[in-house]
Amino acid sequence: MFKEAADIKTSDQLHLPVPDAKFETVVVKPSEIQQDMVQALSERAAEVHSGSVDPSVDNMLKITSDGRKIGLDQRLMNSALPDDPNSKLNACVNNVLRIWNDTKEQKLTQLIFCDMSTPKGDGSFNVYDDIRTKLLNATRGEATMFHHFSEYGAYRGDFNGRKNGSMISMSTEKSVAYALDTLQERGKLFVGPGEDCYEGMIVGESAKEGDMVVNIAKSKQLGNQRSSGADKAIQLTPPQTFTLEEALEYIEDDELVEVTPQSIRLRKRILNSIERKKANKN
Repeated sequence: MFKEAADIKTSDQLHLPVPDAKFETVVVKPSEIQQDMVQALSERAAEVHSGSVDPSVDNMLKITSDGRKIGLDQRLMNSALPDDPNSKLNACVNNVLRIWNDTKEQKLTQLIFCDMSTPKGDGSFNVYDDIRTKLLNATRGEATMFHHFSEYGAYRGDFNGRKNGSMISMSTEKSVAYALDTLQERGKLFVGPGEDCYEGMIVGESAKEGDMVVNIAKSKQLGNQRSSGADKAIQLTPPQTFTLEEALEYIEDDELVEVTPQSIRLRKRILNSIERKKANKN
């Protein structure tokens, strides 16, 4: 009855032209952070199977969804994590750029599909904006990004900026590895050890909302006694660097980009923390 009433035709009945496709599977190795995340997923799954966790708190559907996010890009779980150059997302960007370079004289069109991490308009990390920024920067704006218009909607207020606050240097000194080791646990860094920093310079992004003034020159206090445990070796995550386009896109209204022949830095418009507080009150 359904077949008689429904107007359904299969592909062999339509006889539509179908382009020849070349399927390519790209395999990427997980980062150490991703491996730790997957281990955490297995522990969550064990708790779900044992019944020790309420299904409204955690369940296999949530665990599966988080696994897909981790596989695509670790920043989908925590935007403060570093951008892994060998991630599946960056593998996609590299492939798109390779094809673009090989065929740009023909001005061909590439389609990218992703069924997760659509832009929310709140400044949070998402796949589409990350791909867009990387492609436009790599092609120096020559590539054209196209978004299909859906509909007009009611005014929902101003566009939100980035969600996370900045780590701001409290003094003019060289950065110290010991201080950066502590700070990297609270966000991601924009500077490495031994770099010249100044008061009001943005040295990182906090994992939380709101700016925080930090001491990038704090050193370990030396004494004549040693603890029973050996001092841990400091392992710093490579700092995030910006192109000029990325820096201009990143900053908020109260921030500036400083460009020199040697570097690109971010800073607050008002360098002094006390003066910034006064300006914010006004």
